[in-house]
Amino acid sequence: MSTPNSQFLDSNDFCTNLSLPPRIYGAGTEPPDIPKMVIQHSSIDYVSEVAQILGKEEFDQIENSHLGSIVKLARRSSVVFSENLFHFLMQRRVLTKGKDLWFTFCDQLMRFSMREFYLTTGLACEEDTTPREPLFPNKKKPYLWMLSKGDKYTVRNLYDLLKKRARTMTRLERLSMGVAIITEGVILAGHPSSLIPKERLLCYKNYDTFSRLPWGKLAYKILSKSIKRLNTSWWT
Repeated sequence: MSTPNSQFLDSNDFCTNLSLPPRIYGAGTEPPDIPKMVIQHSSIDYVSEVAQILGKEEFDQIENSHLGSIVKLARRSSVVFSENLFHFLMQRRVLTKGKDLWFTFCDQLMRFSMREFYLTTGLACEEDTTPREPLFPNKKKPYLWMLSKGDKYTVRNLYDLLKKRARTMTRLERLSMGVAIITEGVILAGHPSSLIPKERLLCYKNYDTFSRLPWGKLAYKILSKSIKRLNTSWWT
């Protein structure tokens, strides 16, 4: 005579199959030849280059700002970008809806959401509303490099402009442009030939304002959108 527990265990009525979304490539079907292609271009060299132009006193202001974690990361000589690891994960991306990115690693699901992005980079993903005294007075008019007709500047254009005209700029303008270069070139990391949207350049006008903005949230949004555009046709 069987007990109720054993009757329950012998039954398959309680068993269900969990169906997961497909991967961009099925297991074992990943292309063997990985092309040399990345879709984000984070140039951490801009950190040291901006530091050299501004000098220690002014660059300390940036290092002690919301960009501090990125500056420290860029100065670690042990940080190396792994192209093979990047492609390994991209080929094992799980095709899901929503903002979060999912991958499989050793047949286990792995999430890379805005939370993981924050834990990795230390960049604020929410606007800072903490009351504090402003470090600089608000500037009423934008700088000339913010007033171009349409989108005009790449990150490299801004860097060349800073290098050429740093001595004639005010301290606040140098800091604003330095932060713009590091934010656009390292954090948002678009293609080197991409033009920076004019409305985003205007965000760098007032130091105390742009230091409070959720740059991590914007960076993750751009990264997630860029990765989700990647499909099997890109690999061929």
